[in-house]
Amino acid sequence: MDDYSDEEEEVMSDNEIVESYCDDPEIKPQSKPYNHITALKESDIHQRIQELQTLVSDVLCVSKIEASLILRYYNWTVTHVHDAWFLHHDHSIVRQKVGLLLTTTNHHQLTDSTHTDTTTTTCGICFDAFNAESLSFTRYCEHSFCNQCFSSYIDTSINDGPGCLKLKCPQFSCDAAVDQDLIDKLASKDNRDKYSRYLVSSYVEGNKNTKWCPAPGCDFALQFELGGVGGTDVSCVCSHSFCWICAGDAHRPVGCDSVRKWVALNKSEGFTMDWILVNTRPCPKCKQPIEKNGGCMRMTCKPPCGYQFCWLCRQDWSVHGYAACNSYEKEKVDQTAEMKLTSNNLQRYAHYYQRWAANDASFKKAHMDLKLVKDMKIEELCESQCQPNDRLKFILEAWKQITECRRVLKWSYVYGYYLAEDNIAKKQLFEYSQGEAESALERLHECAEEEVKEFYKSNTCPSPNLDNYRVKLTHLTNVTKNFFENLVTALENGLSDVESSQSTRGIKKRRTCSILDIL
Repeated sequence: MDDYSDEEEEVMSDNEIVESYCDDPEIKPQSKPYNHITALKESDIHQRIQELQTLVSDVLCVSKIEASLILRYYNWTVTHVHDAWFLHHDHSIVRQKVGLLLTTTNHHQLTDSTHTDTTTTTCGICFDAFNAESLSFTRYCEHSFCNQCFSSYIDTSINDGPGCLKLKCPQFSCDAAVDQDLIDKLASKDNRDKYSRYLVSSYVEGNKNTKWCPAPGCDFALQFELGGVGGTDVSCVCSHSFCWICAGDAHRPVGCDSVRKWVALNKSEGFTMDWILVNTRPCPKCKQPIEKNGGCMRMTCKPPCGYQFCWLCRQDWSVHGYAACNSYEKEKVDQTAEMKLTSNNLQRYAHYYQRWAANDASFKKAHMDLKLVKDMKIEELCESQCQPNDRLKFILEAWKQITECRRVLKWSYVYGYYLAEDNIAKKQLFEYSQGEAESALERLHECAEEEVKEFYKSNTCPSPNLDNYRVKLTHLTNVTKNFFENLVTALENGLSDVESSQSTRGIKKRRTCSILDIL
């Protein structure tokens, strides 16, 4: 027990403890800018595409249709376009790459001389002769085709997938680009819409700062600007949170590599809990779990142990030999108990897995409860307590915090599993910080889930206890948020503040208990 003087106990009142907590830089996170996230609808993306086309058109002195083709080739990156265009005085290199083989002026001169009202031209696909009104051609070559053949060619290409965005002239070995105007003229209505969606997708997928939300049924794209705290976890307006790097579920404070290893570990047959308990036995010498992969009962533990024993009775093979062990004998109590236990590694995995799985289930339940509160419960409470929506936002904020903290707590157990066991100082700091955060979360969760029930059944409107409940839940929300922000910061920094954390551990523990008791 920590030793504190009576004088200190008398000086620090409950209110002073709360104030000191809020002012303590070791506990309260420093104010930092957060990453900026912008949700984009399809119409927003179209607007950005048009803005980029206008910008590139003005700078390069090309049409907007040509600017769109150039931007697509360089993945919608304006700096790459400028670098390539102005690298050489001769712009034909870029035009050749993109498929702008002829300038608009040259194309008009060529088509005016070859296609007149009185002449007919053979379609390069069906080889029938057509007058000028029944022919179509790209802006960037001299090849022409009948409208029906060209339309079929475009529709087929669009149905084949997003490769249609780089569609070329149907003429063999011609690299002239098929642009947006020709698509709008000849493609069917459904295929024009599909082409437009491919265009939007190419903008999102070509921009390293923009990604689609991976949630099923969500049509939003997110623009992510890394510029402060918050890691790489991103939340969409649809309430789905995911990691920007791996696109999996948000997993702060652990990295993507740890998540991949953990998921693989859980899915692996060799580490499935039931399978291990049924199909492995601990080596009598080193206690590591061993799988029997042969027919013989003579088992040899893997190096460096190398211990040999009988699979059935686990007796040392040098003593057992090839003697039969089919007679039933009551095992010693310590042997029976040992058989029921897995190796230390398995027990350690089970410890972290069970807590990870429990918090995963709690997170999913909290996520459903948050949706229920947002869709129904707040409205019910507004009616029963005669309160406007704004006055009850604190309940919604509490559930948002609970959901986020459950997610962080879940992945913190993965962090603990991969934390080196021989680093005692970091292990102790981790378990202490995690324990304090978990304790605060449990109090907040109980308050939001259980104590609110009395206000749905209250006969008075509003209940005289509602204001006190608002103060309590708001305080618990803020306290829990601070604990978890500090936990995440500490883990993402590799628990680098071990020494300072140990020196202040006593006062932090005392303050934490006092705050939670007050609230």
